[in-house]
Amino acid sequence: MNINKAKKSGKGLYIVAFFLILSLVLNGVLYKNLYAKEAVSSNKFNKELKEKETNIKVLQSEIQGLQDEIKSLDPQERKELSKTELEQQEAFKTIANEFITDYLTYSTNTINERREKLTPITTAELLNQVAPESTDNDPSQLSSDPTFSAKVSNVILYISGFDSSTDQTKIIGDVTYKTQGTEGKTTEHSLVEMELIKDKKGQIKVNSYTYYPIN
Repeated sequence: MNINKAKKSGKGLYIVAFFLILSLVLNGVLYKNLYAKEAVSSNKFNKELKEKETNIKVLQSEIQGLQDEIKSLDPQERKELSKTELEQQEAFKTIANEFITDYLTYSTNTINERREKLTPITTAELLNQVAPESTDNDPSQLSSDPTFSAKVSNVILYISGFDSSTDQTKIIGDVTYKTQGTEGKTTEHSLVEMELIKDKKGQIKVNSYTYYPIN
């Protein structure tokens, strides 16, 4: 009788030991998979962060180069710039300034108003990206904070690679804007890289943009 009990007890221990080992193996596999996924996610984030930092440095270097180029021009060289070319540059810069101002200046419930302002100065594809048309009865909100607002306070524009014979150019905007909401007030600094084109009607429009937050 005692021998049978011992046998049953031994079998029970084997079963318990088996499930413990199985549990350890499964937990090990699960941990390994979670660790692998976390590592991939972390690597992807670090890669994207490095790419953004590199792009910001490139743009800042390009801005510095443009500033140095402007400073290097003597008064006579500046006079030799054709009035037509200067007017064209100013026309492109005006649209770029309007885009930055209208895109980054808004309050929580003004998405439809913002879309109206951006419509004449952006291509249809870009417009649907930066200010999609509202489909709800209640205008889409830009923020879950009902008191949120943002306003551009300063824009410095740099034209890169302008050629009067082409219908497109790149402009870099050094932008400062202020935000306000339930969490208080903040001042944001960013670089905005834009490509502008002239359409078939001769109207200048922003075709694409990339936003790089600096702080």
